[in-house]
Amino acid sequence: TGASISDLVRHEALGVLQQQYHEAGYNYRFTDIQAAIGLVQLKKLDEMLAQRAAQANFYT
Repeated sequence: TGASISDLVRHEALGVLQQQYHEAGYNYRFTDIQAAIGLVQLKKLDEMLAQRAAQANFYT
């Protein structure tokens, strides 16, 4: 399975101190799906920016 022997020993050992977190944090990492969508969107970036500029020029 995914856990190695050292992982199992480390968590079952006596006297292991658990980490204490004093304040909440955030996880800003992308998932694989978000990263895949982002890569596809980056390929379209020039086209999207040109369309946005054209729309801005139309309204100003």
